Amino acid sequence: MNKIQIVETSNSAKELYSKLENKEVFVQFIYDDINRHSLFNPISAVYLNDFENEYLINISNCDAKKVNITDLNLNFKKVYLFGAKEALHQIKLQNYIDLHYYLHSVSNKHYIVDELFDFETHKWYQMNYFNIEDLNKYIPILKHLEYCRFAFQYAEYILDNFTFDEYNNEMINNLNFIETGGLYTEDGYEYTQYNLLTSTGRPSNSFGGINYAALNKKDGSRERFVSRFKNEGMLIEYDFDSYHLRLVGNKIEYDLPKESVHEYFAKQYNTNYEDSKKLSFKYLYGGITKEIAQQIPYFEGVNQYVNTLWNTYNKEKQVVSDIYNRRFIKSNLFDMNPNKLFNYMIQLMETERNMSLITTLKKCLQNKKSKLILYNYDAFLFDYCKKDGESILNDIKTTLEVDGYPTKITAGKNYHTMERYDL
Repeated sequence: MNKIQIVETSNSAKELYSKLENKEVFVQFIYDDINRHSLFNPISAVYLNDFENEYLINISNCDAKKVNITDLNLNFKKVYLFGAKEALHQIKLQNYIDLHYYLHSVSNKHYIVDELFDFETHKWYQMNYFNIEDLNKYIPILKHLEYCRFAFQYAEYILDNFTFDEYNNEMINNLNFIETGGLYTEDGYEYTQYNLLTSTGRPSNSFGGINYAALNKKDGSRERFVSRFKNEGMLIEYDFDSYHLRLVGNKIEYDLPKESVHEYFAKQYNTNYEDSKKLSFKYLYGGITKEIAQQIPYFEGVNQYVNTLWNTYNKEKQVVSDIYNRRFIKSNLFDMNPNKLFNYMIQLMETERNMSLITTLKKCLQNKKSKLILYNYDAFLFDYCKKDGESILNDIKTTLEVDGYPTKITAGKNYHTMERYDL
């Protein structure tokens, strides 16, 4: 490999972009502060490697001359990187593949670069100067280079050992879109953060120790979230009716009614709504008895699907999802059994349909003030601006309910006091 080129002027940066525009390039970002939300974490330096030569562009590190961030242009033939969702908060990217997410989606494995290598210098700075903001600006830039070179070696390992099909970045773009919206409080905005690297494919949620996708409905912790549009807005949530039961019903081609699924099954169980709900979840997630399978056709169909899924998993050593071709590979999963695999697949069905819906919702919200601010797996929370008109609420409802998934709509001035809202 040739000697590293440190890029320190905007003119030399532009020359470099022109040189690399038709190449495949690995890109590693260094941000100002490892503890800050990615929405507010400017890029400090950028490492580029075209698999022949390497370059380091300094944006704000104190160790070298600086290139203006507005001159940063990374529209290459293909960009390989770690952490695309975070990078998209700071810079536009096209034709990219997030190596962490791709590795996870094809193999169910993930390793964070920081977990693989002991960066002693970085840890020393973080331990001794933990109270300094934008600490990465003051760590010697050549120490950042060591980190970037290790990340490149990891990238080469992934590229050498996994076959890359063209893969869809919808999930990354959509979660980035939701994070950008933010949740408004009287004290200012709070921002959620989704983690894509989970065993089931369903993203987890947390930032600053708060899981915004699982805020308690009873203890008042939701009350601080209000509309950013004040009297001209309100929070509106669309909540799917019995989402998992309907997703599975669609998969096994069983027509469930538009009315409440729990009321529908209550008649078959000969019980009330609440007990029906408990029983359905018990059978769906915990296993279906022979008696229930014989008594209720829906669960007979579920049983057949669970067995088919398990047989495919053992015969083909993997199962593949319907929309994004996400694979659950047998060699990468442990302590698996038929019902656990089925539960994984339910969460993946939910996630993939939701990502497809969010892509359409983004078009509905284009040029509107209203924002999608939270995705709760079986519910979507919007900060609605009344100036957009009620038609947008109908558009959202139509989008979410496509293919027979009815929603319950609630609205309120804050996220705690939400009441039924009829369109």
